[in-house]
Amino acid sequence: MSRDAASADEDRTALNQQFYREYKDDLLYAAGLDSRPLEVEDQTLIELAFLALGWTRQQQLMFADGAPVGAISHKLRRALRKSHHRSAREAA
Repeated sequence: MSRDAASADEDRTALNQQFYREYKDDLLYAAGLDSRPLEVEDQTLIELAFLALGWTRQQQLMFADGAPVGAISHKLRRALRKSHHRSAREAA
């Protein structure tokens, strides 16, 4: 990976992490969840909260990708990404 690509990945990761920190409480409130680690069983509530908050698919991915290790399960992170890719294919 080139230095520019690595720098772009680091910038994207930092932006995603900042987005997560800024909007985590909004999402948890909209989903009716507390601050415990989010699990795949929470996916439906989280996706409904995404809709209620009016978040774009990109913002939803930023939230999932920006969550620190332990705040969101790997299984849920994969499920949200998969949901995003499925929705993108359906829109095309």
